[in-house]
Amino acid sequence: MRHVCKPGDKIRGVCENCKALAEALYGYGTIKLDDGTAVENVMRALCDDCGETIAVAHQSAPAIKSARAKRDAEKARLRTTVRVSRPLADFAASQLLDRGANPERLDLLLKAFVSMALDGASARRTALVNAVKAASDPVLNLRPEVTFQLDLSRQLWAVLKELQPQSGLRNLSDFVRRVLVVMDEDSQSDESVRRVVLYGT
Repeated sequence: MRHVCKPGDKIRGVCENCKALAEALYGYGTIKLDDGTAVENVMRALCDDCGETIAVAHQSAPAIKSARAKRDAEKARLRTTVRVSRPLADFAASQLLDRGANPERLDLLLKAFVSMALDGASARRTALVNAVKAASDPVLNLRPEVTFQLDLSRQLWAVLKELQPQSGLRNLSDFVRRVLVVMDEDSQSDESVRRVVLYGT
């Protein structure tokens, strides 16, 4: 088994800050990546003279890799807002709660809709877009008073922005409101939502 660094282990190495060989002590703490991203619970050796990190233990590589992946995923996401009426917001929340999902994760319903549109044949996709265009439930006429913050992957955003003009709707909020209505009426939506909740959270 390779050597596992433990709190209190001492090493001697080059300190870039001191520009000299220095003694250093291993211990858990926080380091910062080049872009300032903080990674906690990293086993690193701090220079005895200046306190700067001069080495990171190999066993902390997974934590650093995970932090980089999380950072990159965040950079690949887009944030926007949509407005819906309170009854529609409550309805969407109940749909999610019934399926064991966070009732505030409106993005899951959008992912389920996109999944239905992409997984099926072109006729199925056309039918879904036409259903959104034709949606006419009275709840759509209510004043939109609840703002949802949507945190969307660039892929999901691209598909939504492709489907939206096909429906003839210029406003993303209007499109999303109609999608929520369609998701309740489509016979395959329940399975799609459950799949997204299970694998897409």
